[in-house]
Amino acid sequence: MFVLDAVIIGLVAAFLPGPDFVLLVKNSLQYGRRHGIFTALGVSAAVFLQITVIILGFSIVIQKLPFLLDIIRAAGSSYLIYLGYKAMTSASGAENKLSAPSSGPLHAKTSFYKGFNCNFFNPNSILFLLSVFSQLVEGNVPMLINWMYGGIILILVAGFYTLFAVGISEKTCRTIYMKYSRTIERSLGLILIGFALTIAYSIFE
Repeated sequence: MFVLDAVIIGLVAAFLPGPDFVLLVKNSLQYGRRHGIFTALGVSAAVFLQITVIILGFSIVIQKLPFLLDIIRAAGSSYLIYLGYKAMTSASGAENKLSAPSSGPLHAKTSFYKGFNCNFFNPNSILFLLSVFSQLVEGNVPMLINWMYGGIILILVAGFYTLFAVGISEKTCRTIYMKYSRTIERSLGLILIGFALTIAYSIFE
């Protein structure tokens, strides 16, 4: 049943570890719940855009112009290296990070844009949706049903990321972060750069 398939795809997309998840953890711990939620909303917005272009026939475009994926890979790899570098070279102390304003609209928007860019330029996310979700929207299925499938996937991804951001930004988790902030940020930065190098390597395979 295609509805069940959509649910499975949504759960896999939500639980699959990747740079989006690492960025969500970083922003939630460093800046607090509001930033974690806005990061989750940014990732969800990118997923919505990817689902939209797939429904509108992006998979056909990729088949005819495969170099577009290499462009996405290059852009995504560069952005992840940038995020990883920023995390590793952050010079501010843990106390300043935890006391930084988390309700200002500018900072919240920044977290949203980082979440959006991290997912949208993540070729693994695009390839996953292209290879799996595109199978649901092929054939003579009515457009309304296609959007329903996409909505199920989007709700599951957005729901999981938002709930996780709320949970990990609790005081206990942030207290642990304050104690080990330098080690945690450098580790998360290295993980992001690791993802970037993996993506860059795939361009030359």
